[in-house]
Amino acid sequence: MISPIRWENPATARYYEALLQQNLFGDWEVLRLWGGIGSRQGGHQCDPVPDLVCGMQALDILAKHRMQRGYWVYSADSGRDCPAAFND
Repeated sequence: MISPIRWENPATARYYEALLQQNLFGDWEVLRLWGGIGSRQGGHQCDPVPDLVCGMQALDILAKHRMQRGYWVYSADSGRDCPAAFND
């Protein structure tokens, strides 16, 4: 499993997480989770990807979309947002 990435949008109090993992059959999949910060409501979706490289590309695309929508990468180590983490 690749470490999960968490984005948060302080203006809307929403979060979005994504991680790349292998299922029990050894196939790669991207697991996405989203919801309101401090809320029990949210959703999830698991999308299969052909291989690890395609999964990493899918995470890059998700990261760009989240940043365009005002989300910042959340760093659990520092407990604060890191807005420059995916600016290439």
